[in-house]
Amino acid sequence: MHIAAISAPFSQTSLQIEECCDPPIGIFTSDSRSTRGISNTSAELKESHWQADFGMGYDFVPRLMQINFGVRVAEVTAKTTATTNASLTATRVFQLNLPLAFVDTDTSVATASDVTSVRRSFFGAGPRVGLEGSVPLIGPLGFDYSTNAALLFGTTKITSASNSALSNSSTHTTAAGGVVLFTETSPPTQTSLSNGTSWSSSVAVYNFDIQGGVSWWFNPTFKLGLSYRLDAFIDPLRAAPDDGRLSRYYHGPKLTLTGRF
Repeated sequence: MHIAAISAPFSQTSLQIEECCDPPIGIFTSDSRSTRGISNTSAELKESHWQADFGMGYDFVPRLMQINFGVRVAEVTAKTTATTNASLTATRVFQLNLPLAFVDTDTSVATASDVTSVRRSFFGAGPRVGLEGSVPLIGPLGFDYSTNAALLFGTTKITSASNSALSNSSTHTTAAGGVVLFTETSPPTQTSLSNGTSWSSSVAVYNFDIQGGVSWWFNPTFKLGLSYRLDAFIDPLRAAPDDGRLSRYYHGPKLTLTGRF
C-alpha cells in the first residue's frame, strides 16, 4: 500500500485607503480585502492477487521431481483512491471614521471535497504446467522447489467513481464604535456531484511463478517449509482503456505446513 499527500496554503491581501475633505472634518476611509485558503490532496494504492490450481501430476523422478498439468484461476486488482479537501476564506472590511468608527465586514467561506477511486482488475483462467520436487539434504532437512507457467484467458476492467461536494456560507456584520449593530448569516448552500465509468476488454495474460526454500520433516507425515516466492503477471491491467499495459510482480517469504498421507 502506498500513500502520498500534498498540502498547499495560499493567501492574498489588498488595501485601499482614501482620505477626503480638509481638517477639521478629517473623514477617513479604508477598504481592505484578504483571501486565505488551503488545499490538501492524498493518494492511496492498494493491490491484491490470488490464484487457485487444479490438476494432476506424474512423478518423473519419485519424490525428487514431479510434472503436473491442470488449470489455474487467478485475479489481480489494483485500486487507487485520491482525496482532495480545500477551503477558502474571503474577507472584505470597509471602515468609515467619523466621530465614531463605522466598520462593515463581509466574510465568505467555501469548502470543497473530492474523492476519486479507480479500480483496475483482471480475472481469468487457463491451462497450467508445472514442475515441483524436494531434494533431501541432511536428515529431515530438505530443499523444496516449484515453478509453474500458465496462459490465462479473461477480462481486464477499469472502473472509476468520483464524488464531489461544495459548500458556501457568508456573514455580514456592521459595527459602530466597537458595538455590533447588525449581523446577518446566509444559510449555507451545498452542492454534490457523483459520476462513474466502466470499461472492459478480453485479454490473454501470461503468468508464471517460481519458489524455492528449505523444509523440515517432523515425522513421515508432516513437514514445515520456509521459502521465497515470485509471482508474475504480464500485462493483466490497463492504465487507460485500450492503452498503457501494466505488468505485476509479487514476491516475498512464505511459510507452509505440508501433510502427506
